[in-house]
Amino acid sequence: MDMAIDWRTVLLLVPWNDVLKNAPKVADSAMKLWASATKRTPKQERSAAVAAAEPMEPQSIANLQSRLAAVEETAMELQGQMVASARVIKELADQNERLVGQAEVLRQKIVWLTRAGVVLFVLSAAGLFLALLDYW
Repeated sequence: MDMAIDWRTVLLLVPWNDVLKNAPKVADSAMKLWASATKRTPKQERSAAVAAAEPMEPQSIANLQSRLAAVEETAMELQGQMVASARVIKELADQNERLVGQAEVLRQKIVWLTRAGVVLFVLSAAGLFLALLDYW
């Protein structure tokens, strides 16, 4: 059984009005995500509870410092991944915006060609009708 995709049907099923209406929202959301992902946050200071805590044994402090360093490294890696993901999302939103713009241009051309085709059909039918009237 042939499972070829009929692209005309697919394109007709796409709610282009909704896509065109929501494209600016998608682009704005992507820009906001990009801005928030690339914004540098200041380093957090130690909490008051840790600063006010009683002095700890040197092994506990070293253990906490190594754990803190591991957490900071993980946080930096996650922030890098978030920035990379936001960059990809922004690029996809930009591509989507360009695609929607091109789709709108093509839709307008199709409308124009359809109207021109209807006019040509009416003129052809009128010419055929007049030719048949002269023949009889």
